[in-house]
Amino acid sequence: MINVDKRLMSHAILNLLSNAFKYSEGNPIIKISKENDTLNIEVKDYGIGIPDSEINNLFQSFYRASNSTNFKG
Repeated sequence: MINVDKRLMSHAILNLLSNAFKYSEGNPIIKISKENDTLNIEVKDYGIGIPDSEINNLFQSFYRASNSTNFKG
């Protein structure tokens, strides 16, 4: 049993997977595992990535990395 807001979790996971498939140059790899009381979801894609200097901004609303100007969104 996982105690989460189903609507928000669904939105987050669908957005993550949608972007992985939309912007990857190859098929993304998705791994889901459970360890003790922790659910792990790993997504590896082959897109342009996020510059290391901008990782701290990743979860800011409407933030777009400087290298994403050629992509709609």
